[in-house]
Amino acid sequence: MSDLRGLIAKLTPEGRTLLMRHLLDAGVAPPPPQDDPVAVVGIGCRFPGGATGPDDYLSLLGDDRDVIGPVPADRWEVRESDGFTVGAFLPDIAGFDAEFFGISPAEAAGMDPQQRLLLEVAWEALEHAALDPDTLRGSKTGVFVGMSSSDYLVAGIERGARVDGYTTTGTPHSTAVGRVSYVLGLRGPCVAVDTACSSSLTAIHLACQSLRSGESNVALAGGVHLIAGAFTGLTLSKWGMLSPTGGCHAFDEAADGFVRGEGCGVVVLKRLSDAQRDGDRILGVVRGSAVNHDGRSNGLTAPSGVAQKEVLASALASARIDPGTVGLIEAHGSGTRLGDPIEFEALDSVYGRGRGRCALGAVKSVVGHLEAAAGVAGFIKAVLSVHSGVIPPNQRFTRWNPEIDAGESRLFVPTESVEWPVDGPRVAGVSAFGFGGTNAHVLVEQPPAHHLVENAPGAVVVPLSGASAEQVRDVAAGLADWLRSSSASLADVAATQGRRGAPRRFRAAVVARDREGALAGLADVRPVAATPPGPGVVFVFPGQGGQWVGMGRRLLAEEPVFAAAIDELGMRSALLGEPHGIDQVQPLLFGVQVALARLWESTGVRPAAVIGHSMGEVAAAVVAGALTPQQGLRVITTRSRLLTRVAGRGSMASLVVSAEEAQELVGGDESVGIAVYASPESVVIAGDTDAVTAIVGKVEAGGGHARLIEVDVASHSPQVDSLLNDLARELAGIVPAAPKVSVYSTVDNNPRRQVVFDAGHWVTNLRAPVRFEQAVAAAAEDGYRVFVEVSPHPVLVHAIGDTAAGLVLPTLRRDEDDTVTFHTHRAELHNHGVVPLPVPAGRVVNTPTTPWRHTRYWLPEATSVRDTHPLLGVHVALPNRGHHAWHARVGLRELPWLTDHRVFDRIVLPGAGYVEIALAAGSVLLDDPFEVR
Repeated sequence: MSDLRGLIAKLTPEGRTLLMRHLLDAGVAPPPPQDDPVAVVGIGCRFPGGATGPDDYLSLLGDDRDVIGPVPADRWEVRESDGFTVGAFLPDIAGFDAEFFGISPAEAAGMDPQQRLLLEVAWEALEHAALDPDTLRGSKTGVFVGMSSSDYLVAGIERGARVDGYTTTGTPHSTAVGRVSYVLGLRGPCVAVDTACSSSLTAIHLACQSLRSGESNVALAGGVHLIAGAFTGLTLSKWGMLSPTGGCHAFDEAADGFVRGEGCGVVVLKRLSDAQRDGDRILGVVRGSAVNHDGRSNGLTAPSGVAQKEVLASALASARIDPGTVGLIEAHGSGTRLGDPIEFEALDSVYGRGRGRCALGAVKSVVGHLEAAAGVAGFIKAVLSVHSGVIPPNQRFTRWNPEIDAGESRLFVPTESVEWPVDGPRVAGVSAFGFGGTNAHVLVEQPPAHHLVENAPGAVVVPLSGASAEQVRDVAAGLADWLRSSSASLADVAATQGRRGAPRRFRAAVVARDREGALAGLADVRPVAATPPGPGVVFVFPGQGGQWVGMGRRLLAEEPVFAAAIDELGMRSALLGEPHGIDQVQPLLFGVQVALARLWESTGVRPAAVIGHSMGEVAAAVVAGALTPQQGLRVITTRSRLLTRVAGRGSMASLVVSAEEAQELVGGDESVGIAVYASPESVVIAGDTDAVTAIVGKVEAGGGHARLIEVDVASHSPQVDSLLNDLARELAGIVPAAPKVSVYSTVDNNPRRQVVFDAGHWVTNLRAPVRFEQAVAAAAEDGYRVFVEVSPHPVLVHAIGDTAAGLVLPTLRRDEDDTVTFHTHRAELHNHGVVPLPVPAGRVVNTPTTPWRHTRYWLPEATSVRDTHPLLGVHVALPNRGHHAWHARVGLRELPWLTDHRVFDRIVLPGAGYVEIALAAGSVLLDDPFEVR
């Protein structure tokens, strides 16, 4: 057991979090305490008045805007006599980003718009929580959603819309909620709740119970309600429940009914202890809740004051909260002359006495009655209020309903924004009462205090993604607009975007040190499509040539992993100085290469294979695990020290010719030879200066490209022969290990041959030609498509690109900001789908959620006259070949002539009608002529 504790103690905080999640999901960890409060860590919402998120919603609640308006023209034909002509509507309930969720246009059209809206808002809630949906896949994450309307299905039937298989999955409430779990791959409970107007608050109550019992570890809870047809509104109007004056005057003397509204709200919930462990932003805490029913009261739909008092008391008992300390009650507040006095009397009897005042809120006065989503609208308002300490005003309140006696009560209706009216922790109660008698009450408290940690200075990476390149650009544009007016630090923006995870196929990233750099990057994003990365990343270590004064100095100051590797090799002073001569430059290059490789690895980019070019093979051997860093340092210092003996002798030149052409140019001259096989159309020659210069002249005279390379030593040529014995002797004591990753040797004719990095190998490495082209080609043949040149400036990227197809990236570039350049290339690997970005530290802030690219999907057009025979109806697609069905409404409304055919004074469909149905079916399925028997 002590060994196990020791292993756990060595884990990073992230590792311990992942282990605990795994143990909980596997059912082997101890269950959570039953009284653990529940944290609200994310909010997604769409409410009237353009409230497309919690910030917009809070702004709407604080404004004096009237969002009640006429029924949108594209819904149905409105008649004044119907009594349902106004409401609080969302602007675009037909719009949906089907491509983002991988849903076909045909299926999207068959989906109730409530399903579509719920999917988008659930996704937005996870983004607001900065939770990576991929980390929830397969987890015990529950989904609890209140829904009660089936307008889309009813409207489709009334219009004679075509019925198909997507109608079956697109219209039930169960599949609306199930689709959220399906799309996200969630394995927790999935429950559609219909208790009418208390549906969504009941869903939140059930979600909290599921979390406390350990049934769920995360929960999405809320509700959705859209008005896709006139039917329900007409029935409510006939029942006298809708306000004839077009307003919801909660608790006011003008109360005359409610106004219907639309909306969707989803909250992300976790146990408080889990949220604190995971470093989540906590917006509020559910302390307790209760649900009950009116029982056999004054009537099925009449509110019961006794039951309301009981549910309030039960919620307070579960929360262990003194009602006198509560500063806000977000009431059901429907604005009916009967319901408001009953609710107030119940609230006053429980909450009406205490040490301070208590605000009585009713969000229905602002956004109307959202029915199944009404509870979550009030809940979100309460969470935002306890979080901010400011209570938004009610609208449409002038004086108390005369049936309400508020004289001695501490309850008051705020008509303007007010500071929290009672001392102590901010606590709010939320009520929702259902049409069928189900009552719910939830108590929410302000989040616990947390310590702010200052962000370390440096470059940050802000990832962006979308289902298309256009959507990525939309994300960038929205983030730029938000950033211009936000005071959030760039580090917190990067942390929020990074925590959200779940990158879509098209990706981009912005790397910057400051706001100006971020805005410039966001204005110039270049999305790429992520593709499968193959077997992994190949680290390529070049020889000399990439060094520059100042290389790595930013990394030394800002990247601890890089600095630690440099210090391990004792090279800090050399890196901060200006080294000269091959015996100083090559060891420093080696140190920088090893340190850069360690930096890559610390960000999650680990090589599956390595290739070393000339002296670069020393760093490759260290990174592959064949040599220790100190052994590598011994090899490179010995090698470079010996090379000083021949410094200034001989030359090297790069030729843009094939190996065969180069061999012809060299001919039989033994003083010069091919030193590097760089790419199919490029080689490097080395040897006697006169011989090299002569070959360069020949190439140029023939119209080709050739240039002398500025080097101290003509390695890989006869110029170094005098050093080989001493090199072998001085490195004789090195005992290499077997490499831990694949090594493609540039020394051997067979790049795949197992390399032993002993003294003999390093002799061959100095003298033999560098078969770089062959090594890269072999890696490409083995499926590798991602190559990273590990050096302070790219030397080999073009040669790699000329040899192998795929992604080729440098690490740093001469005279550029080291940190920004490194993280830019690191982000490119993420963008191309090679490896995910590490999640940086920082606070979660309200960066914009996904900008949806909506396409209109609405009820399929009514089918043709032939398909909609008045008796046969609409053909229904069935999965079984050869089986057919039709759906038709047969009644006096559709067929008024039926009233003339009666048998014993009962209206009966004539026998000829059945014959006509059979003939109509035959005409659809069979060729003329046909018989019906």
